[in-house]
Amino acid sequence: GALLDAVNAAGILVVPGCGVEPGLTEIAARNLADKLDEVDEVHIKCGGIPVEPSGPLDYKIVFGGRKLPIREADARIAVGGALQPVPRYSDVETLEVAGVGRVEAWHEGFMPWLLDLDKFKGLKLGTQKTVRWPGYAAKVTALKELGLLSTQPVDVDGVTVAPKQVVDAVLYPHVKMADADRDVTIMRVDVSGRKDGLPRTYRVEMVDWYDEELDITSMARVTAFTGAIVARMIGRGELDATGWVTPEKVITGKRYKRLLRDLHDAGVELTMTTCKTKVLGA
Repeated sequence: GALLDAVNAAGILVVPGCGVEPGLTEIAARNLADKLDEVDEVHIKCGGIPVEPSGPLDYKIVFGGRKLPIREADARIAVGGALQPVPRYSDVETLEVAGVGRVEAWHEGFMPWLLDLDKFKGLKLGTQKTVRWPGYAAKVTALKELGLLSTQPVDVDGVTVAPKQVVDAVLYPHVKMADADRDVTIMRVDVSGRKDGLPRTYRVEMVDWYDEELDITSMARVTAFTGAIVARMIGRGELDATGWVTPEKVITGKRYKRLLRDLHDAGVELTMTTCKTKVLGA
């Protein structure tokens, strides 16, 4: 479009989607993939939830204004290096997260630009799931199946309104963050494949809590810190690229280590673990 043409004509670098998700999740996935010789699967799970579940959905809006981040459109997964639609809120997994407890994750949308990376072109399976307190997917699926998430207007006693608008308006008092509410952001990225001929899985995990000192949500701070750190890299001329480039294509190697170090300095910790398979008798 016109914006992309203007960026290219100016010879500058624009890094879009540079928050938590999209952003940090794809950056982590790419850098884990770079540790492997071949990549088979990537599974991303991320979400911001209230520390204390309450209300009809056990959820509070931590970003995006007054509208709930729920929709009826299909989600996407990657199979054989290509995107496939799947029902949103399906394939619910249960996770145990240290310090948080049991949560659920369900299909949202695999970021298509990940498939541009050489390591992911033949990806056997790629998923990207949203994390919520247990039971959320079942409740929202009921709303979806009833047609209440539709954005197509319907006539109600001579008034035209989209069902989703009504749902947002009715639910907002129940999902609005109160002054006493606190949030936690959960991110888990698993990339599996082969290294030196043997199966190996790498995991990066983050559990970040509301910032009491600055009085800002975890979601806001991790989003802003990630974007600000990358913006500083651009300002210092450390990213040797121009055009419209998603962050996982430029935040690699030493720049990824710099991002992790700067996030650490800001109080955001990402931890990595490795699962290796040994040769019998070795």
